[in-house]
Amino acid sequence: MSDFFDKLTKQGKALWESAVSTASDLAESAKETANDLIDQGKDKAEELKLKGQQKDLFLKLGELVFNEAVNGEEADKESVIEELKDVAASLLALDEKRAAALAAKEAVDEAEEAVEETVEEAKEELEEAVDDTVDTLGEIKDSIEEAIESVEDKAEEATITCPVCGVVLPAGTKVCPVCGVELG
Repeated sequence: MSDFFDKLTKQGKALWESAVSTASDLAESAKETANDLIDQGKDKAEELKLKGQQKDLFLKLGELVFNEAVNGEEADKESVIEELKDVAASLLALDEKRAAALAAKEAVDEAEEAVEETVEEAKEELEEAVDDTVDTLGEIKDSIEEAIESVEDKAEEATITCPVCGVVLPAGTKVCPVCGVELG
């Protein structure tokens, strides 16, 4: 019987440890998701800043070209073009970073689904173990009740009651020690 309870205890501990591990993994995943969202917000702010710079540089370049056409004087467009290239490279790097972040998010989503499945399976196993335990405990209770009834029946068979004073005596007693009457 103690083997059964040892086994049941081990199963319960294993399921508990699995649940704790899963909860810890989910918390870590939530933390990572929050950090990813913060990074995405920073990236969006950087993108808006870069697009603003890009717009300003295009306006500056347009102004230089316009002044060159109207005034006939050569303008230094190369420095503006270099700045535009730098801004375009930064925007491209942001796009690549977003693509990597999207791939990472998809991996996290898949991992979360796997964790949820594992939690659900552990929950089902725990419920099954609890049901088995309840059934086993019911069987043990029935066995104990049968044993008690058997002991009570044997106790009744192993005693006699004095017809005069009503004292319960061991079977085979010839004379009641209380009232002195001879017994059967």
